[in-house]
Amino acid sequence: MLKIIRFAPLCILFILSIVSWFTIATTEATAQWMHYVGTGLLLITIVASFIHPRIGKVLTGVTLLLTTFKLAAFTSTITTISYWFGPITFPKYQPLGLGLLVLFVILHFKAILRFLNIRTPDAIAAEQAKAENDNIVQS
Repeated sequence: MLKIIRFAPLCILFILSIVSWFTIATTEATAQWMHYVGTGLLLITIVASFIHPRIGKVLTGVTLLLTTFKLAAFTSTITTISYWFGPITFPKYQPLGLGLLVLFVILHFKAILRFLNIRTPDAIAAEQAKAENDNIVQS
């Protein structure tokens, strides 16, 4: 069950993409370059997920990052938000992409730490316990 839940962001992107292209085809909405980028990345990510799941995870994360920062789109209407504090302006982002990115990070937190080669306190404790057991066995 947990393995299926980990594919939730990718499945949500797939469903949104189908709905978006159906809306574009049946209404007067027009596809922008961001829709083509998003669909291309989605297809590459789906194929990569079946061939090599780790590469699929990385590509899903990259796709969600690009979606967050308005370089890919999966909805027919592209909604962006921007914040500013005085002279400091933050980049525009898509709230849907940010939400899916947060969901992805929550579901794949340990894999992201492993990918970035960051050790958690649990991993450090396990390594120390293994080293102590190896020392006892060798003695």
